Amino acid sequence: MKPSRVLRPWQLATCFAVVLVLSGFLWHRVEYRSRLPYHDSFASGKTAEWHAFGGTWSIYDGAIRNDSDERGAKFISGSADADDYSVDADILLLGEDGDAGLIVRSSDDEEGVDSYSGYYVGLRDRNNTLTIGRADHGWIEYQTVSPREPLYALRWYHLRVVAFGCDIAAVASESLSSVRTYVSMHEQPCARAGRFGLRSYSSGGVWKNIVVRKASAKDIAPLLGMAAPPISSGLLQTEAGFDSIMQAQKRATLTVAATPHLPGGTQINSLGSLKTVSPMALSTVTVRGSVILTSPRVYIQDATGDVSIDLAHAPPLKIGDQVEATGILEPHRFSAVIRNASGRLLWQRSPAPPISVTATQAAMGLYDAMFIETEGIVESSNRGSGGESVLLLNSNHQSFRAILHAPSGNDDSNQIAPLSTVRVRGVCVVDQAYTGNLVPFAVLLRSADDLQVIASPPWWDFRNLLLIAVSLPIVAMIAFFVYLQAERWRLHAVLEERLQMAREIHDTLAQGFAAIAIQLESGIDSSRPPNRISDPNFLALQMAVRSRGEAHLSIAALRALHIDAPLGEVLQRVLKQQVEGSGLSLHVTVAGDERRLPVEIEANILRIIQESVANTMQHAKASRIDVRLDYEPDTLHLEVCDDGCGFDPQSVPGADEGHFGITGLYERAARFRASLSIFSDERRTRVSVNVPLPYPKSIQWSYLLAIALRGFNSLFPNRS
Repeated sequence: MKPSRVLRPWQLATCFAVVLVLSGFLWHRVEYRSRLPYHDSFASGKTAEWHAFGGTWSIYDGAIRNDSDERGAKFISGSADADDYSVDADILLLGEDGDAGLIVRSSDDEEGVDSYSGYYVGLRDRNNTLTIGRADHGWIEYQTVSPREPLYALRWYHLRVVAFGCDIAAVASESLSSVRTYVSMHEQPCARAGRFGLRSYSSGGVWKNIVVRKASAKDIAPLLGMAAPPISSGLLQTEAGFDSIMQAQKRATLTVAATPHLPGGTQINSLGSLKTVSPMALSTVTVRGSVILTSPRVYIQDATGDVSIDLAHAPPLKIGDQVEATGILEPHRFSAVIRNASGRLLWQRSPAPPISVTATQAAMGLYDAMFIETEGIVESSNRGSGGESVLLLNSNHQSFRAILHAPSGNDDSNQIAPLSTVRVRGVCVVDQAYTGNLVPFAVLLRSADDLQVIASPPWWDFRNLLLIAVSLPIVAMIAFFVYLQAERWRLHAVLEERLQMAREIHDTLAQGFAAIAIQLESGIDSSRPPNRISDPNFLALQMAVRSRGEAHLSIAALRALHIDAPLGEVLQRVLKQQVEGSGLSLHVTVAGDERRLPVEIEANILRIIQESVANTMQHAKASRIDVRLDYEPDTLHLEVCDDGCGFDPQSVPGADEGHFGITGLYERAARFRASLSIFSDERRTRVSVNVPLPYPKSIQWSYLLAIALRGFNSLFPNRS
C-alpha cells in the first residue's frame, strides 16, 4: 500500500495564501454586488461615499449641489469593479454657460475637465443638445441630439444612462413633459468597468434621486432601438473648441422670461443705504444684488454694500447669480437682514472678487456682510453643533472664526495643523449666532477651496520644542545603552581573542620551545664536567627553557584576564609563576576597597607589573619584590619595589637603540591617563603608577567611563 503524502509547511502556507486571496476576491465581488441597487443619502445630509474632484459641492434641500463655474468639476462614487449598470438622476442646471450630466465606468480620476477615463452623458443648455462621448484624459464626442423642446436653466430634467457590454445609451426628459431625447454609442474595445459620478462644465448644477441598478440586455435594448449608435465618433474636442461651439450656438436667455416677478416693495437702489435705516423702521423693500454666499444664509452685494436675505421662496441659486428679492427690512448695527423674502433670478454672472482686509479692519464692523479675504494663524479647529467646521484664527493679536458648512466627506479643514498660516475668503459677519460673543467677527466660507494654507507651522513652536526636550533624553538614554552593549560585545570579543591567542601560543611557541629543549638535552654529553657554561648547546638549552617559561607566563596572563577574580588575586597567581625558581621573595599587598576595574585597565596594569618584575629578575640582583595596590575612591596607587642594586633611569637606552622595556611601561601608562615614575639608587628601585579611576556602581559603568577617559586622552594627548 502506497503511503499518503504529507504536505510540507511551505506548501501548506502557499495553499492558505491562495485560499485567502480567492476568498477576499469573492467577498469583494459579493460585497460590491450587495451595494446595488444604490440610492443616494443626500436627503439625510450624508456624502461619505462620494469623492470630489474640483467644484464646491454641498447639500441643498435633499440634493447635491455644485455652485462652481469651473471647468470639469466631478463627484465620483461606486466601485471600480462595477461593469453593467444603469444610473438614474434628476438634474437641474444652474447656468447657461455649459452642461451637467452623469459619468459611467470612470477610472483614473483626477481634477480637470477630461481628467478621467470613462463615458459622459450631459445636458447642454447653451446649444440645446443632449451629448454622449468618451473621456480618456481628452474628449471624443460620439453623438449630440437636440431635443424637440429647448433646454432651460433652473428646470428639472430626468436623465437615465445604461452601460451594458460596449454599448452606452441614455434618455433625457423634462419632469413635466413626455418628450424624450435619446443618444447612444458603441466602442470597441471599450472600458468595461468603473465608477459612476456627477459632472458639470462651466456652470453649476443640482442632482437628486440618484439610483444605480444592475443592468441587462433588456434594459439597454429599448434605448438602442430609439437611437442607433453612430458608425464613427466625432472629432476630438478640446476645451477651446468646446467654448467656440458654445459661442457659435449660443441662444437668447430665457430664464428671466420664465420667472414671474415679485410683488412690489420699496425699491432700494443701493444696498449701502440700508445701513442708515433706523432700527425701529420695519418696511417691505425690494433689493437687487449678486449672490456671494448661499449657505447657511444667502448674502448678496452690489458696489455699495451687502445684505443678508432670509429667503422663504426662491429658485436654486449659485455664487455670482444676479437676484431680486422682496421682504421685510430688519436693520442692524453694521448691516441689515431682509426677512421672509421671496426672490427671483435675473441672470447669471461670474462671482465678484473679495475685498482684501486685515483682521483688525474686519473687527471694526465696517465690512459686515461683505465678501472679504484675510489671513490668520490657526489656533484650533472643531465641529459646531450643526456639524459645521469652525476654525479659531488669530492675526496680530486679533482672534476670529472661519466657519464652513460642507459635507463631512469633502471637508479637510480639521486636517490643518495648528499654527498653520491660512488665507480665508468668505462673508464677514458680526452676528453673535456665528461669533458666540467670543470673537468680534466670523468669516463664512463658501467651500473648502476658500481655505488655503499658505505656510506650515514653524518647527520651533512650543509643542515641537517640548517634544524635542522630552525626546532627547530618551534618545540619549537609548543611544547610551546601545553603545554600552556594543562595548560589552567588543570587550567580550577582545577577551575571547586573548583566549584564542593563549591557546595558539601554548600549541605553537610553548610546544616548540619544549621540543627544542628536549632535543638539546639529548645532545649534551652528560659525562662532561658540571661547568658547561661555555658549551653552546647548554646555552641554547637555557634560552629555550627561558623562552618556554616566558611563553607560559604570557599564557597565564592572557587567561587570568578572562576569569572573574580581583586584580590582587590575579597578580598573586601570575607573578608566583613568573618568579618561581628564581629565589626571589614575592609579596603582594592590597589596601583599600578592592574592586573590579575595566578589563583594559587591568590588562595594562598587569603588563606593567610583569615587565617591572622581569626587569628586576634580569638586572637588579634583588632578593625581594614587593607589589602594593592601594585603592582610593578615584585613584589606584601601584608600586613595585625591590632591594636590588638599582640603575640610572636617565641613562637607560631607549626604543631608538632597540630597548623597549622602559619605553613600553610609559606607553602602557599613557593609554589610560596614568602617571608613571621610576626611582632608583644603589639600594633599591621603585616603580610608581597613579591610575585615575571613576567611582562606578557597576562594572558596566566603569567600562563606559574608562572608554570616555581614553577618548579624552586621544583628543588632548598633551594635556597633563
